[in-house]
Amino acid sequence: MSIVIRASSPAPQSTAFSRVTRQRDLMTHLVGREFRLRYRRSALGWLWSIAQPLARLLILSFIFTQVIPLNIDNYPVFLYSGLVVWVLFSSGVNAAASSVLDRSDLLLRPGLPRSILPVISVIGDSVDYLLALPVLLTFVVVGGIGLTPALVYLPILLVAEFLLVLGIGFALSPLQVRYRDVSRFIDVVMLLGFYATPVFYDPEEIPDGFRWLVDWNPMAHILRAHRSVILDGQWPGTPTVLGLLALGLGSTAAGLAIYRRSSPGFIDEL
Repeated sequence: MSIVIRASSPAPQSTAFSRVTRQRDLMTHLVGREFRLRYRRSALGWLWSIAQPLARLLILSFIFTQVIPLNIDNYPVFLYSGLVVWVLFSSGVNAAASSVLDRSDLLLRPGLPRSILPVISVIGDSVDYLLALPVLLTFVVVGGIGLTPALVYLPILLVAEFLLVLGIGFALSPLQVRYRDVSRFIDVVMLLGFYATPVFYDPEEIPDGFRWLVDWNPMAHILRAHRSVILDGQWPGTPTVLGLLALGLGSTAAGLAIYRRSSPGFIDEL
């Protein structure tokens, strides 16, 4: 009598776990590749990630403390806390919007989800934020504000901003594939957005007739929550944080739907 041994098929849980592991490893590899390419042949390397906000800090601090004083306590710390958050937003949106054009070679790789391209870009800019964060915390200590337990809430706010940036990037990426001048339009919007967001001024000083610029500006609320944690040492409030997370999730869901509907035509457009 012959005995036939049949190989058992892998359990669904094992297959799902392997798929998740492969996706995680792929994401880690691509983010590392993105980071290396970004600073390749650069003398300062990753230090450039904090050079831009520091340069703006020096210029704006001089203008608004010596030339046109705004009379804001610990103004350099106040300013830098806004610059770090804003640079993540503006750089992340720009990078995600151009991700398909910049990494068109990855579209042809079998098994690589097309939706991963904007994600890689935004994660890369989030790493820049994390590199700039120790500088900000140093300013907080030197400025006499001090570190508080409220800093443990920063990752939640980072996730909320990450989701918002990712959703906008998902939505803009197909437009930039079709219309190459979208990147110029984004630059103009970001320039206007910088002045419409209380990065370097106190939102409480905005006249009532222009309060809507802050009230309807999601980045103004994210920035206020960051400053509440970093400068005031206070939890910005559960309703506020839940609202920011819901906004980020809604942005990502809507942007991803637009991206997936347009992505099958990327190869033809490129």
